[in-house]
Amino acid sequence: MFVRDFVQVARPMGLVGPRFLDGADEWLTPLANRAVETGRSLRDQLETGSPSCSGPCDVALTIGAARRRDDAILLPMAWAGTSESSTFPSLMADLEVAPVGATRTHISFSGTYEARREGLGRRGDELLFHRYTEASVRQFLVDIAQSLEAPGTS
Repeated sequence: MFVRDFVQVARPMGLVGPRFLDGADEWLTPLANRAVETGRSLRDQLETGSPSCSGPCDVALTIGAARRRDDAILLPMAWAGTSESSTFPSLMADLEVAPVGATRTHISFSGTYEARREGLGRRGDELLFHRYTEASVRQFLVDIAQSLEAPGTS
């Protein structure tokens, strides 16, 4: 399935872009883990009617080499659960960072994934995991924006 979302950051590309070029995995990995927790909490509520998260749900975030495309930066990434029991879907995506005028930056996430779980039937799994994945991606982007807009961030 396909998932796409975006945020805008109230900082110019000249300040934001370098954060995605070298060492991006150091600050993006904790944000990805937090995002998965948010998505998992939603998934649990949809399945059982109440949250049942117990312990962290770590994901392995693999970030490829950043590529420049015109005035944008494209960062390939892959998310996957770190344990056999993880229900987070394997996700291949691109994070694109591009200027929006002189003072703002657009960050978009475009990816594909396959649900790792069975039990609700194919359509139920697709709906449940699409919401799970969407919530995780949304939280990831919101956290990226907040991190980049935090006072003292250069």
